[in-house]
Amino acid sequence: MTRARKAQEEMVGFVLIVIMLVVISIVFLFLMKPAKIEARENSQTINLMASILESTEGGMKVSEIVRDCSHGVGCNRAREVLEQRLSAAMKYETTIVGQRLNGYSLNVSKGSMPLIPSIESGELSGNMATGPWPIEDVTVILKIYY
Repeated sequence: MTRARKAQEEMVGFVLIVIMLVVISIVFLFLMKPAKIEARENSQTINLMASILESTEGGMKVSEIVRDCSHGVGCNRAREVLEQRLSAAMKYETTIVGQRLNGYSLNVSKGSMPLIPSIESGELSGNMATGPWPIEDVTVILKIYY
């Protein structure tokens, strides 16, 4: 084998190693980059929240039950009713903005203070459609992940 040929083989080997390192670095960067969550208000989410809050339970609107919780009355009932209604609604809502649903979370707060523990189900990652709904001094926020 000539010296020139041996030098060419070493150069090809070196180039292959550099290419492999670049490819591995690119793959590593994409895997280590956290998923960006895109949140946007969505009329479908707002309508879903409105229908849940305007439905009745025991002769009272769900929104009235939530409002009573903000006055310190019946927060356990509010959580149970919201959880039941949301779970039932999500059995029929399989897509949002044309995408398959992954999960949801519902937060009820008065100012910055949560009134009930967050209601969550499924995988809470990916893009998100949100629907805030004010009830007097209470804010109900539904986040649907897709």
